[in-house]
Amino acid sequence: MLEIMPPDEIEDDWPFGPCYGPPRPPRTRQTSESRLAHLRWTYAADAFARLATRAGPVRVVTYVLVTPGVAPQAAHARLAELAKKRGWRVCRAHFTEYPVTGAEAEPRPELERACANVKLGLADGILATSRHDIPASSDTYEHILRRLDRSCGFLSYLSPAMQPSTASKGTYR
Repeated sequence: MLEIMPPDEIEDDWPFGPCYGPPRPPRTRQTSESRLAHLRWTYAADAFARLATRAGPVRVVTYVLVTPGVAPQAAHARLAELAKKRGWRVCRAHFTEYPVTGAEAEPRPELERACANVKLGLADGILATSRHDIPASSDTYEHILRRLDRSCGFLSYLSPAMQPSTASKGTYR
């Protein structure tokens, strides 16, 4: 997705700025979420390229953020089903986060433990239900992606087709 850049962020090439020549179309850039989605895909592709040289299946840990209406065991089962369909192996049963009620809990100890498993080489990646399971702050999300990339790891989500609100079968996303 693209968003229009605010005028105060555009450097006009003086003396050839907006006063000279025909009017220019508005300048656009990627939205923060689309940039981060591209970053996640790029890092995952790099991780899978490195993993292709190693023998054995891809090892993942599952991570679920418990919110109203989410059954943790069912969510972990869906993630394990996706891992099995992809030929991946779930290394540890699960990491389940119970956030503080009424607040967006940025420090998420279970997510930190999942990242530590990747850093220690106990797993190759983290499999989560959706982007909503990861902290909402773009800076925090980017930090997690870069941290996993430095550990040669990746972050993957349950495909929309496997979400509980839709069909029970789907592909990697």
